[in-house]
Amino acid sequence: MKKNAKPAILGIEAVAQRSGLSQHLIRVWERRYAAVKPLRTGSNRRIYSEEDAHRLDLLGRAVQAGHRISDVARIPTAKLEELIAKERPGNQISARPLDSNESDYIVMALEAVERLDAEALSTVLARADVDFGQARALEAIIMPLMEQIGDMWEGGNLRIANEHMATAVVVHHVGSILENFRYEPDAPVILTATPVGQLHEAGALAVAILAAVAGWRPLYLGPNLPAEEIAAGAIKSDARAVALSLVYPADDSKLPAEIKRLRRLLPHNLTLLIGGRAAESYKTAIDSNDAVFISDLASLKQRLEQIRASLEHRRQ
Repeated sequence: MKKNAKPAILGIEAVAQRSGLSQHLIRVWERRYAAVKPLRTGSNRRIYSEEDAHRLDLLGRAVQAGHRISDVARIPTAKLEELIAKERPGNQISARPLDSNESDYIVMALEAVERLDAEALSTVLARADVDFGQARALEAIIMPLMEQIGDMWEGGNLRIANEHMATAVVVHHVGSILENFRYEPDAPVILTATPVGQLHEAGALAVAILAAVAGWRPLYLGPNLPAEEIAAGAIKSDARAVALSLVYPADDSKLPAEIKRLRRLLPHNLTLLIGGRAAESYKTAIDSNDAVFISDLASLKQRLEQIRASLEHRRQ
């Protein structure tokens, strides 16, 4: 340890909160670029110093300003401070415009998927969070990326191994975002899952993040669940809404009956939301079973805000 250096006393959760970076991104930058070198406890838990937290904050701001993490990761902290000061007067660095080049990130991500390069894909997604913000990255990069991967896989242009790798990386990335959310004590619960036969879970996880941003406490149960398990989870958690993601297949003859059974098992005052790229194919079953068809993430956000406002009104 350097002379007069402050001791490493911060866990990764505290560093993530201070720097505005996700825990996942911090780990990627540490492992891939040696951006910081935290100490380890006897149980192999990372612990960081105040200087580490400050450095990660500077790196995040530098990347927001357009610098590549690979170019700035090993710059001394004093030089990073000078770099940041030069970017904007008063150290006020604005984030990259939201519509700048989301398509470039999708292309880079697809290239990583085709190479079966999980680490590169993880880095692309992590940087997208910094450059665009997590909510925008989710809507404009991650979801279109998964749709393209699904199209390529269904069309025979992508091997199942590549699709599985991409899904695993996205699920881990999105799950790590949820770990960093702080919820209000009275936030209503929304349960997210996919029903029996629906194995693709990235959409359900995306719904969980969007719900968290909208002030809900998401409870993610996973993919391929029977109606009885979804209903039991919703009742036990006192959920105010259930959101199902339907991605593939779009022609499951058993799914309409599963939707009907779930609606019958759920409390009558609980809202059932159903969306995803395959949901349109099941719209008759959705409409006929008092469920709400969700066409896209924007309409989901609007519906969640309406339900939450109604719940708050009832409590008054």
